[in-house]
Amino acid sequence: MDTIYKMGMITYIPNGEIPNGTETVRCKFAYKCKFGDKGQIVKKKARLVVRGDLQVESEYIKTFAPTSRFNTLRALMSVAVQERLKLVTFDIKGAFMVSPIDDKDIYIELPKGYEAPEGYTAKLSSSLYGCRDSAHRFWKTLSTWLIDYGFEVVNADKTLFRLKKDDGTIMFITLYVDDWLTAHNNDAEYAKFIAALASLFELSAESTEITWYLGVCVERDWEQGTLKLTQQQYVTDLLERFQMSDCNPVLTPMEVGQCLTSADCPNEVNKSNVKEYQQLVGSLNYLVAWTRGDLAFPVSQCSRFMANPGPSHIAAAKRILRYAKGTRHVGITFTADGHAPNQLYTYVDADHAGDPEGRRSVTGYCVMMNGSAISWESKRQKVTVLSSAESEFYAASSCGCEIMYLRQVLSAMGYEQDAPTPVAEDNVACIYMSKSSAMYNKGKHIDVRVYRLREFVQDSVMELFHISTAEQAADMFTKSLPSPALEKHQSVFSGGRV
Repeated sequence: MDTIYKMGMITYIPNGEIPNGTETVRCKFAYKCKFGDKGQIVKKKARLVVRGDLQVESEYIKTFAPTSRFNTLRALMSVAVQERLKLVTFDIKGAFMVSPIDDKDIYIELPKGYEAPEGYTAKLSSSLYGCRDSAHRFWKTLSTWLIDYGFEVVNADKTLFRLKKDDGTIMFITLYVDDWLTAHNNDAEYAKFIAALASLFELSAESTEITWYLGVCVERDWEQGTLKLTQQQYVTDLLERFQMSDCNPVLTPMEVGQCLTSADCPNEVNKSNVKEYQQLVGSLNYLVAWTRGDLAFPVSQCSRFMANPGPSHIAAAKRILRYAKGTRHVGITFTADGHAPNQLYTYVDADHAGDPEGRRSVTGYCVMMNGSAISWESKRQKVTVLSSAESEFYAASSCGCEIMYLRQVLSAMGYEQDAPTPVAEDNVACIYMSKSSAMYNKGKHIDVRVYRLREFVQDSVMELFHISTAEQAADMFTKSLPSPALEKHQSVFSGGRV
């Protein structure tokens, strides 16, 4: 409350000056602990939040605030390693409270002990946590300030900004809600930027070189030219949260050849099981999203039964956590690449008719740069296809869309791709279909949209080449594999450091 009063966020308006029919929105306090890289409590927070769920939804049209995609964050970190840019993180104190409200009146009912004087009602002059449009206002305020300072928007998501000067100074900034990640090569210019930012907004802490970001441990070795991302503490916390700290680790996250089906779903939904299952699988998804591509396939399989999990689904989810316990040190490592700096290369694969219920195929791919993966996916295809070549064609087409996005981001950052992105594919028929229409009679029933792949090839965005199935690193995104094969592909995915 001291911060709110200090920032002048609340003004008291006589009740007689408030229009008839105006509703006040209740507030409450929300309590949160902020943890460090070893699980220790760094800070305890008490926030006054508005009950946004009580605000009239139709009055708040612009509520969306973009956040950086994890592949964009990893791409920035990878570039920083290659170009020897310093990575720094910081956040703004009371981030959502720095955005003024100048287009509408919001009246609030303060919690007990902080009531407005008798005959007055509290009015917000700046946005507050919990308001329906607070995130949008914050993003708009900060992005406008960055552009006025001299930054330009790099990506279509409008979350990555670049500042480039004639003297060679370069600075990147990306936003994930109120957590900032910057990369720069000029300490003096960066200090100038921080001073300008601090003159308008209060920074919660002194900006320091990154060691911890969004629950991910960041280890950088300047001499070796490497940067490693791991989530060891996150796995430890999950084991404690789900009372599995004493479980026995396993060698694979999923039994080889196992297929989860809806046949094991109970007739009656057990709400207690559903809640715990959703929490566990949702937490595992965060591992997959950041560093653990080897968990992508089993977690995606478990995610299909969130509404009504059965015993086999729950056991499969717990097995993934058991595997994570034994491999919690595994992460991804970016290394300065002297051969093909900041150049993309990709593995793509598909498991034809891998779903036993609908006979849908599974798409899997990973996009690599500077020694490790920056983007990956394991996803069931939306249509049923008739051959393995078609399933591979669909997978390569989906992969091409991701490659196009990353090429555009890297190009806007100033790192052009020198040639078509090489894509490792183990299906010869798919490669032929991507290059020539000679096989049209065998593929004309394929959904027209996947012919986008052929356009990617013709426009020199990507180029497919053959690789043996044994060397196909994307294989682990399409099916459960035995331990030796999984370790081999995981080593490639993570940068050769398991």
